[in-house]
Amino acid sequence: MDEFGRGRGRSKKYWEEHGGSTNAFTSSEHTNFYFDINADCFEEALDRFAQFFVKPLMSPDATTREIKAVDSENQNNLLSDGHRVYQLQKHLSSKDHPYHKFGTGHIIQYHLLGFSDFVIAFVILLFCNWDTLEVRPKARGLNTREKLLKFYKENYSANLMHLVVYSKDCLDKAQTLVQSIFQEVPNTNRSYSPVTDQPCKSEHLQILVRAVPIKQGHSLRLEWPIIPDLTHYKEGPSLYLSHLIGHEGEGSLFYILKKLGWATSLSAGESGGGHHFSFFEVYISLTDAGHDHFEDVVALVFKYIHLLRQAGARKWIFDEAVNVQASVINRIEVLRTFFWQGNEEKRNNHLVKWEEMNISKKIGGVSVRNMKFQNQSLMMKWLLKFASAENSLWKEVIAAKYGMRDKWMTTEVAFLYGSSVWRSISDLWDLVLERSYCKVGNVRWEMAERWLSGWTNGVDKFH
Repeated sequence: MDEFGRGRGRSKKYWEEHGGSTNAFTSSEHTNFYFDINADCFEEALDRFAQFFVKPLMSPDATTREIKAVDSENQNNLLSDGHRVYQLQKHLSSKDHPYHKFGTGHIIQYHLLGFSDFVIAFVILLFCNWDTLEVRPKARGLNTREKLLKFYKENYSANLMHLVVYSKDCLDKAQTLVQSIFQEVPNTNRSYSPVTDQPCKSEHLQILVRAVPIKQGHSLRLEWPIIPDLTHYKEGPSLYLSHLIGHEGEGSLFYILKKLGWATSLSAGESGGGHHFSFFEVYISLTDAGHDHFEDVVALVFKYIHLLRQAGARKWIFDEAVNVQASVINRIEVLRTFFWQGNEEKRNNHLVKWEEMNISKKIGGVSVRNMKFQNQSLMMKWLLKFASAENSLWKEVIAAKYGMRDKWMTTEVAFLYGSSVWRSISDLWDLVLERSYCKVGNVRWEMAERWLSGWTNGVDKFH
């Protein structure tokens, strides 16, 4: 516990009891910690938040717990095509650039944990696994926790931190509050030298990479290193290009590819990077025919880009792209105000029953789609795939990690160290069994009923 006697469990309970939440994430250049809470508890919550940076717990148990969580996340990423391609892209970049380093856990989120655990999780910058963070260091006589504390003291300095406070208080009161609470955050005057080099040089460009995915299907990714939109945020060149290249209307690139039977979806936009480097990506989901003609697909992409160059930038297109995004934001704001009473100070009960929100407008509802059942249906499909798959690598990995039960499903997934994705999927197994039935041969039901009565003493075992 810290000087306020707040351990991990108490910290979590505090945020839950006051309508709040805590979270954090890492990007290529910074770590971000944040929280929200009811307005009447904001001052105390801000004080608690500050203490995690003034005197973080960094206990041995918490260190081990976070290493296991990182290991679990890495194991989960092994089955993610997105993370695998991301790591492949890093591997193909310059070895002299930090971007080349291992880091498949590029964005990891921890919901409603104590911020002291956040600090531990994100001080471990290279998201590796149990072997690299625990086994190998011990074999070399190294103490992971001591290295962790050393890294924290050397790098978590107040002069490198930025704080944003958003509350109902006036600026003068907010400033006084911040100065009194955060003045004890250690300041070691740590210097920071940004990496301005590009991760991809000439020898890393114009290459073709073929990769076998975990998930069935075909996809095509085209990536170019670009100057980040942050440096041209007023003009938004990536926004402009993503609006045109990713357009799905008649005459668009996707329209042609779909008409040819080569693609089922297309997206485009800025991807990854930071203040000094970034990438522009065109991602296309291909059909079997599209996979056979992938070179023709690439040619069409470049022909379309050439067409855009010839046409030049048009203001009306830029305005259209901006207005489309603005209209979506405005609609969300209207819905939020209507459903949640428009109160930003605390969380309120919404004004409309969820049952009525899901009903069609034609009969007096709001026509908000209930995604719960759709999500459950999609997850159930993976359960059926797992039960019926044979000689599948992804099934073998999951079965080896969690063990098997009933020959059809894995054992229960531990809350902290197991994959949250597979835990959510496996929790639906009983629901699948309740709605499953067995068919014996090709006999009629009357015959099956007689067969049952003789062997099961009249008890129907079929559903």
